[in-house]
Amino acid sequence: MNCKLRQVLRCLLTLVHRECGECKRTGGLMVVTRALCESPAILTVSAAGAWCSKVCTSALKEAVERLSFQVPPCENVHQEELQRFTDDFGSLFFTYSFHASSQSVEEEQSNIQRFLHRLSLVHAQVEIIFEIRTDSTTHKQMFRLSE
Repeated sequence: MNCKLRQVLRCLLTLVHRECGECKRTGGLMVVTRALCESPAILTVSAAGAWCSKVCTSALKEAVERLSFQVPPCENVHQEELQRFTDDFGSLFFTYSFHASSQSVEEEQSNIQRFLHRLSLVHAQVEIIFEIRTDSTTHKQMFRLSE
């Protein structure tokens, strides 16, 4: 799986686990990728909902600052997706955009999906959304346990 994506998710999940303990609340986690021919792929990881709402702002700021040294942030280009996400899950707690590493995101798609599926089994109350957009296609997958 994309090393940078793994670092961003690890940062978020460590922060939530450390600050909130065991996750029993609902919410959403979204990973969006835009991989267009003329520019490098941009990934955005976002979290919203009660599952991450107890994390204090100073801890979040410190974690994002440390993360930015390992994974340099870039401008978020996924405004449409973020708007739909916040409509469904409430205000954003965490959002982080970055350029993908040199490996093709399309080639890594199955590894990312497999990881997010496993993550959804551990965090059953959190709905996980994975979306990848290329010049020719859009793929969207949701991971959640059915009730």
